[in-house]
Amino acid sequence: MVLVPNVRGSTGYGKSYTSLDNKDFGGGPLKDVLACKSWLVDHARVGADKVVTLGGSYGGYMALAAATFAPADFAANVDWFGVSDLKTLVESFPAYWASGSAFIYAKFGNPKDPADAPFLHDRSPIWFVDRIHVLKPIRFQSIRRNEVAHKIPAGKAKSAMNAGSLSGLHLTIEDERQQRATTLLYDVAYVIEAHFLATPAAGPDDNEGKHLDMVCPPGFLHSN
Repeated sequence: MVLVPNVRGSTGYGKSYTSLDNKDFGGGPLKDVLACKSWLVDHARVGADKVVTLGGSYGGYMALAAATFAPADFAANVDWFGVSDLKTLVESFPAYWASGSAFIYAKFGNPKDPADAPFLHDRSPIWFVDRIHVLKPIRFQSIRRNEVAHKIPAGKAKSAMNAGSLSGLHLTIEDERQQRATTLLYDVAYVIEAHFLATPAAGPDDNEGKHLDMVCPPGFLHSN
């Protein structure tokens, strides 16, 4: 079951409703998401330990906020390119958005206003990672590779074998070529300081070692 709520601050319900999340990201809207979980449990026969948040962009922020500010309430939180730092978000807006700065600052806060600094910090999930130490300069390389877009179907190959003819059993590379591109980090070395909080929902198998292995898979060095 998928439930897509229009939490407070959403458009389409009038200006008053849209302004309800002004300088309240991770506050009232997260309460709405928690209320949605309660509704699913009470009215849709969904297990309380089976509810997951998922979203991209603002929805990704909500998933990060749920993980940060309500860590015991959801089975998992899936962030897809979500906002993790409200201050950086506002500072990244393009210059031609300046005409809408009054709305932007009312909604997200003004990075240049000291009065907004506590909100921008306290509602940004990124600040709840204890510490990250980058031991080597961040280095990356871009890779492109050629691939053949299609394959000859097995049935066509079998028919050609039965007929004893290779007619039509070929691909023209120039017609089927496609490129894949990716950016890879290399020679990476960093240290993440974090802590684990065992909530009342933890089971007998939820120990520090289990979750440490999730963060640090085999091949990573770690210490308690």
